[in-house]
Amino acid sequence: MKKLATTQFAIHPLLEERWSPRAFDTKEVSKEIIDSLLEALRWAPSCFNEQPWRLLIARKHHEQEAYQTLLSTLVPINQEWAQHAPILLLTTAKKVFSHNQNPNRHAMHDLGLAMENLVIQATHHELIVHQMAGFRADEVQAQFQISDEFEVASVTAIGYPGNVEQLSEGLQKKEREVRVRKSAEELFSWGNWNF
Repeated sequence: MKKLATTQFAIHPLLEERWSPRAFDTKEVSKEIIDSLLEALRWAPSCFNEQPWRLLIARKHHEQEAYQTLLSTLVPINQEWAQHAPILLLTTAKKVFSHNQNPNRHAMHDLGLAMENLVIQATHHELIVHQMAGFRADEVQAQFQISDEFEVASVTAIGYPGNVEQLSEGLQKKEREVRVRKSAEELFSWGNWNF
């Protein structure tokens, strides 16, 4: 079920349809579609074309150990629903530029751009994506032996929309809430800094 936004101005339907639900179907996503998502991510812009993103992909029925490890690091409320998603992604960003080893203060920005590419491509395939900050990053870093060269950013659930009724009452309520955004007037200032 698509949950369209009520936008202040007209935007592309893929942007309107994008949202971060918690009800996932357990149906597997084909490797062909996953490759499409990753290719969309790969073509995102980045400072100096550094492409600082590095992702660990864990499919529930293929990379089972990695999937269970990622799932175990989520906070309990996220574990409750994310366990049904057929794919979990760990996103990281390389902290320094490869060409000069200077700090890359744009790395997380660039990872965000790349993930939005993935999200829009997923929406095109009628998949849902929910990115999570609620996980233990230090534990993930230790479990997967990720060097300090990389900043662990998020864990992301990907799959097909599921039945909202499978969720707890509290999460069902969240799923049915009207999507809201701050007004343009609250976010944008034309010519002067008015915040």
